Amino acid sequence: MNKSIGCFLLVLSVAVQANPVPADGLWRTSDDPSIGSGVVLFTQGDQTLVSVFTYDENGDNRWYSAAGQVSEDGVFEAPLLETHNGTYITATEQYSATYFSSTDTIKMTFDGSQIGTVSVSGAPPKAMQAFNFGHQKVATETQQLSDGSAYEFADLTGSWVAGSSETKQSFVLDLVNETTGSGVPTPVGEPVESYLSIHPSTSTWTVNCPLLLSGSSDSADQDFCTLDTNGSFSENFEIPYKLLGNKQLMLNADSAGAVQFQAFKIDQLDRLAPADGLWRTADDTSVGSGIVLRTQGLYSMALVYSYNNVGVATWQIASGMFDENGHFSAPLGTPNSGSHISSIEPMSAVYDAEVSNLVIQLQGTELGTMSIDGSDPKSIQNYKFGVELFETDHLKVNDEAFVYPSQEGNWVLVSDDASESRVVSLTYFDLNWYQSPPNPRIYGARSYETGYTDDPDYNFWLICHKILSFEGSEMTLEFPVTPYCTGQLFDRPLGTADLKTYFEDIGYRSFKYYYGEFDGINHNFDSIDRTSAFNQLFRL
Repeated sequence: MNKSIGCFLLVLSVAVQANPVPADGLWRTSDDPSIGSGVVLFTQGDQTLVSVFTYDENGDNRWYSAAGQVSEDGVFEAPLLETHNGTYITATEQYSATYFSSTDTIKMTFDGSQIGTVSVSGAPPKAMQAFNFGHQKVATETQQLSDGSAYEFADLTGSWVAGSSETKQSFVLDLVNETTGSGVPTPVGEPVESYLSIHPSTSTWTVNCPLLLSGSSDSADQDFCTLDTNGSFSENFEIPYKLLGNKQLMLNADSAGAVQFQAFKIDQLDRLAPADGLWRTADDTSVGSGIVLRTQGLYSMALVYSYNNVGVATWQIASGMFDENGHFSAPLGTPNSGSHISSIEPMSAVYDAEVSNLVIQLQGTELGTMSIDGSDPKSIQNYKFGVELFETDHLKVNDEAFVYPSQEGNWVLVSDDASESRVVSLTYFDLNWYQSPPNPRIYGARSYETGYTDDPDYNFWLICHKILSFEGSEMTLEFPVTPYCTGQLFDRPLGTADLKTYFEDIGYRSFKYYYGEFDGINHNFDSIDRTSAFNQLFRL
């Protein structure tokens, strides 16, 4: 077979997926050794991309891929494909690899966004959960994986913003660990992990997470944390462990979970960090290489999927931190002598003696460059799939128009200092609907606005231009390069402000807009940059 991942995505849906959605990022089986195998999952729209990084029967590292949909009952099943005859990711002349004909399949069953099982080609299912790194971890017996091992969740200390598409309500939690009074997770044997919100708007709200089984046969153990709002909110909440991730979690209202809030971890560090996802080089072929980037807490993990000097699919791994300017430099190791993900006696791999160096320089949260061992930097972009895409000539990568996803939908918004939050709905509109004759400059532009009826004291609009020139019947018009979306924000009682969204920051899951003063007459977008005040939006 000679198929590209794109072949799996011919029939796309931009509707919100109602099926169980596994958490984006790295997953590991409960028996995985220190340098073992794992699964990478990313979902956009109703499409899920899967990469399996593991080892073959000789212990040599290999990676495999699959794509498809998660069914209504939480099952993902698809052919597991292996590629060969590819080129290394830094090669100046890339050519497409091909797929082996294979009867291998992967089946994963998800009981929630954080836990599930995985089976390759009919092997006994193995318990797995989303991989927590960069945080202290807490084990609870009240939520168990399918093999009976305790579920491990990341310490909840930090700032979270929560919002509901149904009620249009939102709130911010700034959680500190109260179990020991020192911000350190509970020692083994403590019955409850407790957190207190110190945010002014939610002070005295508490989160309590049970850790031990009751031992009582006549009572059900509590497989969720509770969020007690102390009467200052209309509901208390339950946070199911199986929906509690290190970057995102779900809160269910006590009343049978009829109302749900999604909560997102806020990175308040002063740095430029990459969006999580599968990143591809601008010259990548239909069946090529890529880099998986995942950031948790201070640390980022990079998995480089590529090919060795004889075209065999291999992977390398690096971990480190992005600095305030979006620069990352870390050793890039190649593990070998491991065992296949389905092995009943998994073995830890060891790193090859030769170690490379991976350098990534971000230009935005969705765009950057990469280099290995001093190779010429290559442009890389977070890969978009399964959703409707648009392009702009105001930002180009390797002379090609930059591609970005739609910003339509429901979002929860939080200010840069986490002092305020709100839920907004962005809808598409065309400025030429309201003027005649039409303005050629905004042909093909993507424009979005919030509804005035949702919050008359707060609204904003954005316009993202597409074309740089227009050839009319009598003249050719040239327009200035504007490598960002522009708009206006109205926030009573602060008044009106100009705002800017960089194209290279527009992600499917999240984006930011920066804003500055508007004097009522003149716009000055050049004065707004990454040091300006901003609001961050997370897709609900």
